Amino acid sequence: ITENTGLEPMTLTLSDSSKVILASGSRLTYQMPFGNKERNVSLVGEGFFKVTRDTERPFRVFSKGLTATVLGTEFHVRSKYGDSLVTVELLQGKVQVEAENVVGYIMLNPNERAVYTRMQPNIYKEQWTPGVSNTAKKVAHLAFDQNSFEEVAQKFKSVFGVTLMNNSSKVKWNFTGEFNDVNAVDVIEN
Repeated sequence: ITENTGLEPMTLTLSDSSKVILASGSRLTYQMPFGNKERNVSLVGEGFFKVTRDTERPFRVFSKGLTATVLGTEFHVRSKYGDSLVTVELLQGKVQVEAENVVGYIMLNPNERAVYTRMQPNIYKEQWTPGVSNTAKKVAHLAFDQNSFEEVAQKFKSVFGVTLMNNSSKVKWNFTGEFNDVNAVDVIEN
């Protein structure tokens, strides 16, 4: 277990030469050295990963019900204490992202982000630009009036560039709501 109790980011080099930059207040749990078949780590907080390629041993990051699986790539995982969201942001390579209580997985390409909402288990993919704030694009006004899931999903795609998936057992439902100065995450959490 490595915990960053300092105020500055901490750089770790793991037994497979992968590098992790651990944010202040974050904790990484891992086996030293890694096993012969897999490389698993658990993250609480925020970490940037530059994973050494190894096609025989996938590298998995577990964080608050979310699992990111890679062979070799660069990505960022955020799961802040008390936050209901977990994000995986991909810089290079490919990452497969799965979440508890959500059927299927999302495959990320560079400049894409997976966002997992833990309160109502849901995972979605959106475009992401490195160096840009974690806050998604805001819109001044967004309204729904007895819209079906398909209509809500279509509007989300056109307004935010976000793909919504309904993984609940509720197939037929309607939603009414009005939002001002919000981003996609604000609306989903509400």
